[in-house]
Amino acid sequence: MAAVAVFLISPPGPNQANFFAAILDKQRMLREMPSPRIILVGGSSLAFGMDSELISKTFNRPVVNMGLHAGMGLNLMLAQVRPNLRAGDMIVLVPEYELFCGGYFDGDDSVLANILEIDRKTLFLLDANQLSRLPWIAKYLIQYRYLRQANARQFESEFYGRAAFNANGDATRHLDQKPVRPVTGGDYILTYEQTKNLAVIPALNEFQRDAAAKGARVLFFYPNAMASVYDQSTPEIQKLVDDLRAHLEIPILGAPQDFRLDDPNFFDTTYHLTRAGRDIRTQRFIGLLQAHLTPR
Repeated sequence: MAAVAVFLISPPGPNQANFFAAILDKQRMLREMPSPRIILVGGSSLAFGMDSELISKTFNRPVVNMGLHAGMGLNLMLAQVRPNLRAGDMIVLVPEYELFCGGYFDGDDSVLANILEIDRKTLFLLDANQLSRLPWIAKYLIQYRYLRQANARQFESEFYGRAAFNANGDATRHLDQKPVRPVTGGDYILTYEQTKNLAVIPALNEFQRDAAAKGARVLFFYPNAMASVYDQSTPEIQKLVDDLRAHLEIPILGAPQDFRLDDPNFFDTTYHLTRAGRDIRTQRFIGLLQAHLTPR
């Protein structure tokens, strides 16, 4: 209870311009944009890698890009969208590969602390497992707010800030900048089989049933992936594909290799795209979605 009090009693964070404050704008879009909409759900691979305006023009629907940071956890991503679903909405799930592994599903404590500092209402979207971690999450808030320790996860720069997002929720300020080298995560190799979280696919299926009950449709896409990292992780990605094909109740559009992009298309991490990479990924996304929606 003391941990809950830390978040309920503490005033909102003083910096409403940092990267995580964009969650306030994305939630407002979700409430205010008229249906039927296309709602993109995932982490920063969506935030830094989709042209939602082009998708909106192509399908003649408003598009809300809810992508922010994989550290939120897929659990919270689904929870913040679920209450706002309406008949006719199309929810497109594009989780990063890591969100199927280990504790990523329930989010990173320091990232959740940043979000809860900005938006107290998020507290009521957490499930029992996440609430049990509130003492550790609150510890980060105390360190950042009251002990003045560096908040490395807060992000505030030209490319990482609330103002970097456009009216659809896409981060755009990096698009015409020189890529950063080396990219963050360039030596990463997915270890799905050893670390897979068995709660993820059932949670996605439950979300699909909740959406269907409201007259909304859910689709699944694989995330974009940097070629050099993808190639080292191919066997593990295939194991995830096998599990999804066997157990996921949501239509899967395309295959992982559809979004394997050459390394020069990545801006500063193995998920964030340059303008050229974003254009390629968005066109492939549109093509797969058009093919799925075209009557046969």
